[in-house]
Amino acid sequence: MTALAVWLRSQLSGVKVSDRWPDTPTKADPPTGLVTCLLVGDASEFWTQPARAEHLDKAIHGATSARITTALAEDLPTAIARLNAARSSYQAHRIATPTHLAADLANTISEPAASDLDTAIDLANEMRTDVPTHEASTSVHSTADTRNTITAAGAEDLPTLITLTNAIVAALNAHYAAKVFAWRTVVVEQAVQIDTWATRDVVRDDLRRRVREALNAPPYLTAPLLNASEDPVDQQLVLPLAGDYEGAYARFMFDGDRTIDDEGARSSGQWRAMFTGRLDVSDIRWANWPAITEVTAPLTIQ
Repeated sequence: MTALAVWLRSQLSGVKVSDRWPDTPTKADPPTGLVTCLLVGDASEFWTQPARAEHLDKAIHGATSARITTALAEDLPTAIARLNAARSSYQAHRIATPTHLAADLANTISEPAASDLDTAIDLANEMRTDVPTHEASTSVHSTADTRNTITAAGAEDLPTLITLTNAIVAALNAHYAAKVFAWRTVVVEQAVQIDTWATRDVVRDDLRRRVREALNAPPYLTAPLLNASEDPVDQQLVLPLAGDYEGAYARFMFDGDRTIDDEGARSSGQWRAMFTGRLDVSDIRWANWPAITEVTAPLTIQ
């Protein structure tokens, strides 16, 4: 409704637009008229087939850390080189701001850089614990990264060290570029009412015409980012949202308008017209996965 009021203000120069019923409707102020935008009754929610809203996807980090490019671990020397590169990269990454909301001081690596098989096994096993804990932290990330965890078994010998080392690097590189993916899941419908108020019938009628034009504006004017996928003419008013809903859209459909003319209104100088309709907006759920493998209750996308 804030988006609707902002749009109407931009189209109705000199007209006051409010989201409250007027205290003194018999004395519309200013003389050019008053418009009120109100929610009517309770909202209804409808489950829909989850659909991606790719334009809302967002990175977990405020900046991207450099990938680890050391050669794959294939033997002890390459495993040590790759593991030490991962250690250095992770230690720099976890404290980087504004990459993170705050430096991660809890999940530091205490083991020194590897120099032989035993020290490499100790380092790899510690990183196997600390890296996923860092990834899942919501004190340093806006959203936990639960997708890029390390599933390889702990290192016990050279073959398991090689496997774990490559898994650590793969998880870190994926984590550095991790996103959370937006899914439209529930459509919320809400009845809305717009009233125009004026102290003269001719002002009311002109204001009614101007509101009607504003409510029938095409998407290329109201939501230009949708122009590539939307028809140039639409029966709905499509408005972009801001704040916590930035990137989402509300769609308004109005059934029409009628004048509220009775003898009491005319004698008191209250001339009114009313538009009735509804708004639809999709509830956005965030997930670490760009494709669905499972939907569980309470609603979780995996």
